[in-house]
Amino acid sequence: MRIVAFPSAYLPDLGTSRNFLQAFLQKVKSDLEQRASLSAPGGQKPAVSNPAVGSASASTTSFPSPGTTVKAVLLEEKTKKGGWKARHLDSRREGPIVNTKEVPGDKQPGEEVELIVASAGDSLSFRWPTEEEKQRAQKAQDKTKKGPGHQPKGGRR
Repeated sequence: MRIVAFPSAYLPDLGTSRNFLQAFLQKVKSDLEQRASLSAPGGQKPAVSNPAVGSASASTTSFPSPGTTVKAVLLEEKTKKGGWKARHLDSRREGPIVNTKEVPGDKQPGEEVELIVASAGDSLSFRWPTEEEKQRAQKAQDKTKKGPGHQPKGGRR
């Protein structure tokens, strides 16, 4: 998390403003540390990231983005329609495998597998990596590598 703070034009002087901001930032820090130590709903521990102060971003392995291939474990619990569910190993988040018919019949609960993240929002869903899915995932990863605003060599004409 990053917080940007500026001195207030409404406080008497820069020293007063600086003291206020330091006290405020300390309060925010202690509040966030307390919240991070609480258990998530359902009894699961939240994923904890402790990036270096001032780092560009938090851990990206905790919350995978759609199209990425991740390690997961197959769960014994099935969906309402009898489909497979899996748990992402890094974030411990669970979700259904949406193309569950593609999961080979010899797979067992508790088995560690590689899956493709189908969606990641409030909930997580996965896709079994068929050859078509692997190509789709590779295209999605190539797009994210190029970044926003990517243009082919030569620019616009």
